[in-house]
Amino acid sequence: MITTECLNQDSMVADVGCNAGVGGSLWCQAAEQKYGKFERETSKTSFTFGAGAPVFTDEVVIVPIVLGTCQARIKMHIIPGPLPPLVSRPTMK
Repeated sequence: MITTECLNQDSMVADVGCNAGVGGSLWCQAAEQKYGKFERETSKTSFTFGAGAPVFTDEVVIVPIVLGTCQARIKMHIIPGPLPPLVSRPTMK
């Protein structure tokens, strides 16, 4: 499962079709067990994957990351289920 692989490799998935960072609640729980609790914010938004129905979220976590020698913090909306962490196009810019 890619969610588990992301945790094992300390990685995220770059998704150019994604307008905001998003990850599943199962990934978030496992990541917090591995790295410690993330800072949280509230934010009501929805995501649509392919032709599926909208999936709603009201929680955002702030994830500290390291890219090479750069340290940053990115916002990830949390949706129910096993979605791996998807890094959005705006975050990649």
